[in-house]
Amino acid sequence: MKPSKRKFKLASLSTIVVLALCSVMTDAGEKQQDRAPTAKVPSIAGAEYVGQKMCAVCHVDQGREFSKTAHARIATFELQVARRECESCHGPGSLHIQGRGDTRKILKFGMALDPELFGRGDPSKIIHYSGLPPAEKANTNAYCLSCHNSRSHFDWAGSRHDQANVGCVDCHYPMRATEKLLIKPEPDLCLDCHAQRRAQLSYPSHHPILEGKIKCTDCHNQHGSGSRAMLRQENVSQLCFQCHPEKEGPFTFEHPPVTEDCTICHEPHGTIANNLKKQEEPFLCMQCHPGHQSQLPALKDVLDSREKRQTFYTKCTQCHSTLHGTDLPSTTGLGRFTR
Repeated sequence: MKPSKRKFKLASLSTIVVLALCSVMTDAGEKQQDRAPTAKVPSIAGAEYVGQKMCAVCHVDQGREFSKTAHARIATFELQVARRECESCHGPGSLHIQGRGDTRKILKFGMALDPELFGRGDPSKIIHYSGLPPAEKANTNAYCLSCHNSRSHFDWAGSRHDQANVGCVDCHYPMRATEKLLIKPEPDLCLDCHAQRRAQLSYPSHHPILEGKIKCTDCHNQHGSGSRAMLRQENVSQLCFQCHPEKEGPFTFEHPPVTEDCTICHEPHGTIANNLKKQEEPFLCMQCHPGHQSQLPALKDVLDSREKRQTFYTKCTQCHSTLHGTDLPSTTGLGRFTR
């Protein structure tokens, strides 16, 4: 029995959809592969790996400090390459030892490198990880990202920090036994660059970041994300609902700003108004709502006019107490957020 034309068309359509999805996935994979960083670190011609014990003979203090870091505690099965300890970043050290500590035969943290020779494999030079021009800093970032290339670091390429030419070693010191190898603890590390946020956190109403109850990285992924402001959720509301689930709903009567964006009414870092509101009531509400009268004449008789006193000398939430959403209608039968 021959298949009907309808079945043939459906089968053809399914085939086209499958091929299109495969094409999209292939293109996405190729784009992701193209954006993957490639480290260009100077090599040491003719040098061989000697092991961390040999390094520790001379570098006692550095070896002791490094042994306490997260880098030293990485298990062999977690590495994508052979375990080299010190030489993973500094390169093979045999020529450095034979030259009695010749710094021209090792890649050393924090030393100057001629920009014209960067990445050309000149064994007489040593690598520099800080204070570099953008192109060279991208190279040093790529060196770190050759290992840190998944999970929270997946979206580093093109992130706000990447675009601002922030380097890995601007925030991390790879040989210091601190939390996450940070050169300074949160939030001081973040606030050194984000001075405006430091000021906002000193306002009367603010998130308890300076008090140590939450961290900047609880809300932001400092290594990049697919949302604006490097948020850890797809949008602001979903992020806020992680700590404020009672505001999420769903409700029978919903206040649109709640479902759209919490920052329409709130400034999360800090404000002068109470409850992180961008303005005090009723002026915040009156940006969208005209109040209890359609038009207001000149404000000369506010104290004499009952309607004006009701608008300008009363908080809207004294009556509309459930403005984030409610399942109960108001006394009028509408969703006025009064119950």
